[in-house]
Amino acid sequence: MRIVFLTLFVMLAGPILAFGRGVPALSYAQLMEQSDLVVIVHSLGTRDPVRNDAIVPVEPARDYLTPIFTKFQVLAVLKGRHEGETLELCHYKYKPDSPGVGNGPLLVRFPKAEDNEIRQSDKHGSWMMRVPNDFVLFLKTDSEGRLTFVTGQFDAEPSVRQIHGPFPSSMRPGP
Repeated sequence: MRIVFLTLFVMLAGPILAFGRGVPALSYAQLMEQSDLVVIVHSLGTRDPVRNDAIVPVEPARDYLTPIFTKFQVLAVLKGRHEGETLELCHYKYKPDSPGVGNGPLLVRFPKAEDNEIRQSDKHGSWMMRVPNDFVLFLKTDSEGRLTFVTGQFDAEPSVRQIHGPFPSSMRPGP
C-alpha cells in the first residue's frame, strides 16, 4: 500500500515540483534536415556589435543578454551554399552584471585564439594541449535573410558541435 501511495505521489507531484522548459534535442539527421547551411568552421575571434550590424534578435527578449559576433574561417560546406572564405555570426552572451539565471539559455561560446592552449607543468615535466576550435554549425536563414542557429538564438548550443581530434595528436611536450 505504501508503494502505491508513494508511486502516485511521485507521478502527481513530480510535474508540479519540476521546474524547467522544453529544450530542443535534435539528432544529426533532424539538424541537417532543418538547416539551410551546414558548415565546418574554425573560430577566428569575437567582437562586440557596431552600429550597422544585422543583429538577430533573441526570442523571447532577455535584458541579461547582449549580442556578440564571431568570425569563422569556413573549412567546408556540407549543405547549402556559402560564398567567401569567412563567415560572421551573431549570437549572445550574458552581460557582465547579469544575475544567475534559472532555466537560462543554452548559449554558445567560441574560444579566442589565446584560449585554445592549456599548459601544465609539474615535477614530471610540462605539457601543452590545444583545445579544438573547429565546429560544425547547423544554420538556417531567418525571415530577413540573416543566418541563425537551427535551434534559435536563445538555445543555440544544440546547433553547434565542436570537433575533437584524436587526443594524442592534440597534446605535445611543453617548452
